[in-house]
Amino acid sequence: MFVLFGLFRDIIPAQAMGEGGELETVRGRSGCVPDLRLGFPVPLTPRPADYLPRRGRRPAAVEGQPAPAPRPTIRRTAPGNVERFIAELKVMGAGPTNYPRGEARSRDKAADRRARGLPALYRAKLTTIDRQYYGTVDGEVGPCQERLESLGDLLQVVVGYWGEVSTDLERIIRAVAEARVLHLARETGRPITDAWVGQVLGQHRRSLSAAFVRAQAACLVSRMGHLGVGAREAAARRKVAVEQELRLRREEEAYFAAHVRGRGRWTGR
Repeated sequence: MFVLFGLFRDIIPAQAMGEGGELETVRGRSGCVPDLRLGFPVPLTPRPADYLPRRGRRPAAVEGQPAPAPRPTIRRTAPGNVERFIAELKVMGAGPTNYPRGEARSRDKAADRRARGLPALYRAKLTTIDRQYYGTVDGEVGPCQERLESLGDLLQVVVGYWGEVSTDLERIIRAVAEARVLHLARETGRPITDAWVGQVLGQHRRSLSAAFVRAQAACLVSRMGHLGVGAREAAARRKVAVEQELRLRREEEAYFAAHVRGRGRWTGR
């Protein structure tokens, strides 16, 4: 996320990052721009039915067998080109906002509903900065919003509470699997087949699905510590620690003030 913020650093005014500014905190800075910038050696756009990834090295001919037939020539991305995107990552909780009762039987996944609102969210944040520091008006595109649009489409990477994923994340997983097969094909000379791509894609889906479910369960279990008697006792200990830190800070300020004034003795009043 800090790499992406650096892409906006030259056009964000210093006042916005100063004390009292919109981007004073690290959380504010990371929240005004997307999280990730990704590159893929295979396209994420919809593919024709006869699409194949870029050709790897031809397999070596086995002695006593005819040489393998050349693969059909079809239009592919030029070798070495990497298609880059910006992406925003969100993880959903199991609340009524994300999973309303009226949408329980809908074919529209909750992850996709959440994903559709992400582009407008970041566009609104950068538009606010443009209006406050560059004086833009309604309908006018400011420098920050223009920079965001110049980076291309925003991939909406959303993971639902039950392990479901948004459409863009599914496209990313498929692109990762195809890139993996493309790399192995270039190393071994093995021809790329749909069955091989499907096998690697299944491995990636299983591993990521298990990771998503475990992460959601870990977050739920970790929040259990905030409940019960132990949580109240911990809150009381934190309150005592805060009061002690405040007393020590006041004592330090009083001794410093007495040192500046000259001789004197602090009475604790």
